[in-house]
Amino acid sequence: MDCPMDLAQRVALVTSVLLTSACSGSVLIRKDDATFARSLRRYERTRRLVDGDPTAETEAPLFLQAEALYRYRFEPPPHSFTG
Repeated sequence: MDCPMDLAQRVALVTSVLLTSACSGSVLIRKDDATFARSLRRYERTRRLVDGDPTAETEAPLFLQAEALYRYRFEPPPHSFTG
């Protein structure tokens, strides 16, 4: 069986994958995450505005999704060196 990588290359690849994954942060949202708290307050405010409009009952879920996608697409968070 002809293998394109020898043992040393495999060890180097596995080592680099393990080292880079060890440096990554958790994907869970911390309880004190200010960005998440601000986003949740903004969502709740928008939800109250939509709920207050009786004509928006059938379109409310679509509007909230569109609002979230707009913010995601056109108001991206600032990028830092680490993330």
